[in-house]
Amino acid sequence: MKHSFIVVLLIGLAFSAAPCLGQDSLLRFDFEQDEGNWTTLDPQGQLGLTWVPENVYKGTGALELKYTQAQQAPGEGEGIAGAMMVPIEMGLPGLQTLELALKTTASVPLLLALAETDESNYLCMVFCTAGQWHPITLSVDDFTLDENSFDENGRLDPELIKSLALVDISFFLRGMAQAKIPIYSEPAAPETTIWLDEVNLRTVPLSDETSGLPPEDGEAVVIDTCDRPTFKWLALGGRDIRLSHNTENAAAGGCYRVDYSVPVGTIFGLLRSIKVGSLAGTRRLELSIKSSVDVSFLLTLEESDKSRYSMQVPVGGMQPWQRLMINYTQLRLGDDSQDENGQLDPDQIKSVALVDLSALTTFQDSQNTLWLDDVIAVK
Repeated sequence: MKHSFIVVLLIGLAFSAAPCLGQDSLLRFDFEQDEGNWTTLDPQGQLGLTWVPENVYKGTGALELKYTQAQQAPGEGEGIAGAMMVPIEMGLPGLQTLELALKTTASVPLLLALAETDESNYLCMVFCTAGQWHPITLSVDDFTLDENSFDENGRLDPELIKSLALVDISFFLRGMAQAKIPIYSEPAAPETTIWLDEVNLRTVPLSDETSGLPPEDGEAVVIDTCDRPTFKWLALGGRDIRLSHNTENAAAGGCYRVDYSVPVGTIFGLLRSIKVGSLAGTRRLELSIKSSVDVSFLLTLEESDKSRYSMQVPVGGMQPWQRLMINYTQLRLGDDSQDENGQLDPDQIKSVALVDLSALTTFQDSQNTLWLDDVIAVK
């Protein structure tokens, strides 16, 4: 009788400690009872659980990392400030979607990294506005191979995934400013916190995004419909940045709103990574844009060999949505770039950027609200 009671008790404890998995869930962390094998890569970081209601997205508990932001990129063996990770022992065969919720005390770019057993790393950037919860939903296709990694087949293999990591990469922006690139970066904050909750790795794929503004001719290749609240653009420079997702008054479906200010002599930009090869066969870029003030944006496409092609695009303030249609032939190779064939190769495009030049060219501070919607390339 005593033996039977102990067996029943152990079974009950095992089930209560195990993650609560749905039919389509490969791995889930709700942080209701423990950290779930998450650790920090920050030697000075403090990782633990919190039950403070405003710092919990759902349920009663969330994971909390307190740390001091890094001033610059870490050297080998120094650890990584503002980083946490979880090992994955058996891979994630069939993985299609990652869901998680994030909140931060500072507005920061965060890097999500999936590492394979062959040491290749696949990355995706998201941006979090300080003080608000961000529900994040990502497809495995949102992760691109780290340019410092090599993978023999050039694609993410879910069954080979050995870890998931999350890193505050604001040190990257501070490094750019130190390298005399004209962007403003906030000083490293001595007290920063990331809250993580409701991590769910699922086998159900996200539905394909379809352009709400299909091209008049040709076939659309979606870069970002802006219909989903997950913001996968890196904010470069600026201060007082606030990102929000709007479903009212969008050009089509939903749109992104970016409020920002720019100190004199600097630039502000938004950069979106693109999976190399995904724009093969395309011939132009289309996007919808609005601005609260007159502004001249520099639109830039960068190839995998770091050659950059750009053109200036004027946008009038307080005007209706403007649909930009830019043929690749209109873009010019930058003076600071070299390209072996002197032409933009669509199959090599790795990023698109929109850069506000106002504070750099007018020699005064600037402030703006930008709306962005339905970014596509056209075959």
